[in-house]
Amino acid sequence: MAERKRTALWRRPWLGPVCAGVAAAVILLLDSQTGIVPLAKLRTAAAVLDRQVQTLEARQLALRLSAARLRDDPLEIEAVARKSLGMVRPGEIVVRFPPTIASVGPD
Repeated sequence: MAERKRTALWRRPWLGPVCAGVAAAVILLLDSQTGIVPLAKLRTAAAVLDRQVQTLEARQLALRLSAARLRDDPLEIEAVARKSLGMVRPGEIVVRFPPTIASVGPD
C-alpha cells in the first residue's frame, strides 16, 4: 500500500485567511460598539419607541375627536364649561362640599 503523505497543517494556503476571517467575525460579533449585544439593545429600544409612537398616535386621535366635539357639539361645550369654569344655568342651585368630602365621592 502506498503511504499517504502527511502535509503540515500550516502549509495549506487557504487556512490562514479562513482563520483570520473567523477571528475577525468573532471579534466583530463580540465588539462592545458594533456587536450582538448593542444590536439587541437597539432593537429593544426601537420596540419601546414603536410602542410609544402607537400610544401617542392613539392619544392624538382622541384629542382630535375631543376637539371636533368641542367645535360641533353644544352639549360637550356646556359640559366643559360646567366642569372647568363652574358655570350653571339660571335657576340651578349649586351645592359645594369641602374638598375632603368631594374627593371621596364619584366624579
